[in-house]
Amino acid sequence: MNEESNLLTIQQLYAAFRKGDMKTILSLQAKDVEWSVAAPADLIPWAGPVQGYDGLMRFMKIMGRIAGSS
Repeated sequence: MNEESNLLTIQQLYAAFRKGDMKTILSLQAKDVEWSVAAPADLIPWAGPVQGYDGLMRFMKIMGRIAGSS
């Protein structure tokens, strides 16, 4: 991948986040995606590592509940 295609991927990902478009978000991730937020999980519900599409979906659901409550 070159810098231009990386930038396009990031732009597509952010646009999908804004729309809540999980299909596109998942399509831009590797099947073995690993996301991690370093923090104590008892203080920050979305903290800790998640793996794969299922983990990413759980992460997004938690973030959606938090975003919807503010």
